Amino acid sequence: MHSRGCPPSPDALQERPRGRDGPERPPVAVRVDVRVERPHHGYRRPAGGFVHAASGAGGNRHGAGRRIGETPAHHTAHISSVAFSPDGKTLASASRDSTVRVWDAATREQIGHALVGHRSGVTSVVFSPDGRTLATGSMDQTVRLWDRATGRQIADPLEGHTAGVAGVAFDPGGRTLTSWSEDGTALLWNVEATVDPVRFLCRWARGAFTADRWRDEVPPGPATRPLCPES
Repeated sequence: MHSRGCPPSPDALQERPRGRDGPERPPVAVRVDVRVERPHHGYRRPAGGFVHAASGAGGNRHGAGRRIGETPAHHTAHISSVAFSPDGKTLASASRDSTVRVWDAATREQIGHALVGHRSGVTSVVFSPDGRTLATGSMDQTVRLWDRATGRQIADPLEGHTAGVAGVAFDPGGRTLTSWSEDGTALLWNVEATVDPVRFLCRWARGAFTADRWRDEVPPGPATRPLCPES
C-alpha cells in the first residue's frame, strides 16, 4: 500500500510565531523535506477485518487477503485517499472530482450528501481521533474541516500553502492538525478553537477564572449556569 506524501516527523517540527492574522487559525509553519508520491491510499480498518484500497473511480475492499466487494462508484474521478473512522464503522473517500463521500463500512451505502467545497481534486482525508470531524487537503492549496454529523464545512478554509496539499493528519489529542504540501512545507494548525470552541474556551479560562473567582464575581441567579465541567 502507498500513501500520498510522507508526513514529517514530529521531531522535525519547530514552532514559529504566528505570521498571518485571522480568527481561530494560528498556523505554525516549518520548512521540511517532504517527499510527495502519486500512488493512491490504502487504509486498514481499525478494528481489523479488511483493508480498503483506493483505485480508480470506485474502490476495492480486501479481507484476509481476498477481495470482498466494491465501493459503489459515485465518484466521477479517481479516488485519491480513504480513511476509516476510529470505530471502524464509517469510511471516508476523497476524490480528484473535488468531493469527499462518507460510507457505512458494513453496508457500503453512502451516508448523507457529498462534501463539496474544494475547488480542485481532494488529495487526503482523515478523521479526528473522536470521529466527529473530517479534515481534507486539496490541490487547491487549502485544508478544510467538516462536521461529520451534518456534512457541513466548519469555518473558513485553512490557507497557507503555496502548492497542492499532499496530506493531513491529526495529533492523538485532536487539537492540532498537520498538513504537508508539494511546496515543501508543513503547517501546524490549532483546530481545537474551531472544532470545539466550548472545550477550548473552558480549558483556557480554567487557569485564569477559577470556580472561587466565578462565585465571587458573578452574581447568582436563574440566568447563571455553569458552562464548563468541573473536571
